[in-house]
Amino acid sequence: MENLGGRRLQQLLVYLQTEELITSHQMLEDRLRDEVWVHYPEMSTQLIQYHRGRDDKYLISFTRDFSTSNSYLNC
Repeated sequence: MENLGGRRLQQLLVYLQTEELITSHQMLEDRLRDEVWVHYPEMSTQLIQYHRGRDDKYLISFTRDFSTSNSYLNC
C-alpha cells in the first residue's frame, strides 16, 4: 500500500467494539479469547492462527512478525 509520496502507509489493527489499537499478538489473543477464538495448534512456522473449534470453518491467520500483518479483523 503506497500513498502519493511513494511512502508506505502505516497499517493499524483496531478492535472495533472498543476502538482499541491492537499492538501485539498478546493483545490480539486476549481480544480473540473474549470472542471465543482459541489458538490453533502450530502448523506453520510463519503464521499464528486462531479458530473457534474443530467444527468451525473459519480460521484467522497472522504473520509471526506482528508489524507486517495486514489483515482486517471484525469479530
